[in-house]
Amino acid sequence: MKAWPFIFIVALVLVGCGHRDPIDQVVKKESANDFFGNGMYMLIPLPASASVTEVTSRALSLPDTNITVLETRQVRIHGSLLPPFTAVLADTGSGQKVILLQFRPDKQHPPGGWWSHVYDAKRPNTALEPTPTAP
Repeated sequence: MKAWPFIFIVALVLVGCGHRDPIDQVVKKESANDFFGNGMYMLIPLPASASVTEVTSRALSLPDTNITVLETRQVRIHGSLLPPFTAVLADTGSGQKVILLQFRPDKQHPPGGWWSHVYDAKRPNTALEPTPTAP
């Protein structure tokens, strides 16, 4: 009987120390957000063929040389009718960031541009809005 408190504490510590994937945390947060994708945004004026590093650096308002792309993968925000997003985990001088990217065609301003949203990887519930850069 005396072993149960010890087993409970060990189990609690192991659950609390589990690896938390920052991209998965952002997807989970935004999947619970009924308003995800709504609101005003400014497209990054790059073609659909632009590299992930190039689009990420523009989304972060940093030169390509100041970021390191650690991981990219396609993700779908549950409950959203939007096509999949490219999720990027990037290392910057101010810490790791998660960036959601999606190319959006625009008939009024062809060919379109990149929608982006930036999150702090340590606090994925906090969206960051960098200062837009000129094209």
